[in-house]
Amino acid sequence: MERMLAYAHAHDKRVYVTLNTLIKERELPQLVETLAALAGMRVDGVIVQDLAVGRLVRNYFPSIPLHASTQMTVHNTPGVRVLEELGFQRRCWRANWPLTKLRQ
Repeated sequence: MERMLAYAHAHDKRVYVTLNTLIKERELPQLVETLAALAGMRVDGVIVQDLAVGRLVRNYFPSIPLHASTQMTVHNTPGVRVLEELGFQRRCWRANWPLTKLRQ
């Protein structure tokens, strides 16, 4: 992963890591290890579905940019505002979302 990340950055490309699953309690220690490694590698962001993972990233790994997955099913302006308040920097929209909706 580190070599791939270095290669991408050397070619002016970004690498986002998807953590698009709901995390079970017993998986938290491995998740923390993974996030620590990703922070050390300086990934360009993580894309998450689980709000608890988002909170963990924001509170303990603030150097990792936080992006909301389409799997969060946030589909309106109030939802996007909540994500902003929680520290999410981007929202990944589903592919068939109309551009007129995005511009709002």
